Order: sequence, then structure tokens, then C-alpha cells
Amino acid sequence: MDEVLRVETGELRAAARRLAETGYRLGHGLTGQPGLLVPAPGWQATGALAELDSVLHGWLCRLGGRVADGATGVGSAADGYDAVDSRAAGRLTGVPR
Repeated sequence: MDEVLRVETGELRAAARRLAETGYRLGHGLTGQPGLLVPAPGWQATGALAELDSVLHGWLCRLGGRVADGATGVGSAADGYDAVDSRAAGRLTGVPR
């Protein structure tokens, strides 16, 4: 195989920033907001709707955390690619061709 692997670390870092922003919005975007569902006073389903609201809010917060963790991983990958490139460049400096 003569395929060349090209990694654009700047693009990886930009993607990591976008993921981090999305994770933050998912995890914190509903903080302090009223319930996600329309209140239904007097309805028998009121308790179930409140529980669903709570479960959904918790799920979105956990999802936001997972997306943020993914962003950290993508940023770390970019750092790793740069570190390997720097080490390789250092080793190849002065090697006769």
C-alpha cells in the first residue's frame, strides 16, 4: 500500500472545541429552566410527566458529559500526533538521504 496518512491536527482541535461546546450545552443548557414538558395540573399523568422530565434532563446531562469526554480524547489525539511528528522530525534531522 502506498497510501499516505495525513492528519490535520488543527482540524482535530477545532472538532474537539465544537464537541466540547456541544457537550457543555447538553449538560448545562437546561440548568435553571422550567420543566421540559408542559405541566398538566389535575391530570393523573402529572407525576409520570414530572418523572419523565427528570429522567430526560438527567440523560441529557450525562450525554453532555460523554460528549465532553470525547472532545478531550480528540484533543489528546491531536497532541499525540504532534508529539510523534516532532519526535520523528528530531530523529530524522541530519540523517543522510
